[in-house]
Amino acid sequence: MSVMRLTCEQCGKYFDVPEEKLPGQGRFRFTCPGCKGKNIVQLPEKGDQGEAGTDRDPACPEDDMSQAAEPDMFPPGAEVAFVRVQDQDWWERIESYLLSTGFYLSTADNMNEAVQKLRLNSYQCVILEEGAEHEELLNEIACWPGQIRREVNVILVGSQAPSFDPGQAFVQGVNTYLSLSDLDSAEQYLDQARGEFDQIKEPWSAVREEGNQA
Repeated sequence: MSVMRLTCEQCGKYFDVPEEKLPGQGRFRFTCPGCKGKNIVQLPEKGDQGEAGTDRDPACPEDDMSQAAEPDMFPPGAEVAFVRVQDQDWWERIESYLLSTGFYLSTADNMNEAVQKLRLNSYQCVILEEGAEHEELLNEIACWPGQIRREVNVILVGSQAPSFDPGQAFVQGVNTYLSLSDLDSAEQYLDQARGEFDQIKEPWSAVREEGNQA
C-alpha cells in the first residue's frame, strides 16, 4: 500500500494516509486527529518524488501501514493514558489507579498498532513495561518534537533498577522508572510520578498560557 506522511504544523504529530484517499494533485485541507488543528497541504506534481509535510528524522522507526490503526475516540478534553504492560498484576493496579483518577485507557494488540496509536493520538500519559518488545515504542517517543514530549508523562516499569532511579529514567528517556518489585506500592508510586511530572510541566504550561493571551 502506497502512503503519504502528513505532519501537523500546529502540534508536530505525523501520520500516514493511503494515497488513494488523497486528491490526485493540488492543495487540500486536513484536520489533525490529535490537536484538531487545521492544515493546508500542497501535493507534489505527478512525477515529483517529494512528500507533503515530511520532516521526520530518518533514524526514527517506520511503521507497517498494511493494517492501519484508527484514532482513539474519547470525549473532548479527556485525559487519556496509553498502556502496554505484560505483567498482569501491574496492569490491574495501573488500570485501577488511572480509572480512579479520571483517566481513560488506550492500548494496542500488537506493536504496529501501538506505534500508529502513538502517532495518531495525543496522550497525557504513556506507561510501558521494560523489555525488547517495547524498545520500538521508546524510540518512537524519543523522536517526538520537544513541545509534544513535554506534555506527556512517560512511565516505565521494569526490574533493572529501584523505583524513581533517576539514572535509569534518563537512560531510557522516560520521566519515571518504577520497579516491578514494588507492586504493593503501585498506586502510591503512580500518584507520586504524576505529581512530580505536574511540577516539572507547570513552568511550560505557564509559558504556553502567556503566549495564548498575548
